[in-house]
Amino acid sequence: MLFYITVLVNLALLGINPPTGWLQDVQPWKSKEKCESMLIEKLPPMAQNIRRWTHGAGEIITWECMTEKEWLKKNNELGHETPAEFEPKEPNSLN
Repeated sequence: MLFYITVLVNLALLGINPPTGWLQDVQPWKSKEKCESMLIEKLPPMAQNIRRWTHGAGEIITWECMTEKEWLKKNNELGHETPAEFEPKEPNSLN
């Protein structure tokens, strides 16, 4: 099982519905502990990319390390549908 740095972003100022969603980094870590130890290093550039991508209108609410399966579940709970063309980062990770 692999873990990824995942941030909950508020995009309400952009009029997106649902206004919040979890974005997940592509760098995997073999343990939750290792992933969490990388937050200090990896979060600032992620936050900068989100600000740039949203032209300053996106706000990171919180962050945590989670699996891809957890990320999809949390986004579904917020009202996001998983795209039909979605391909998991790691084979068999969603079983």
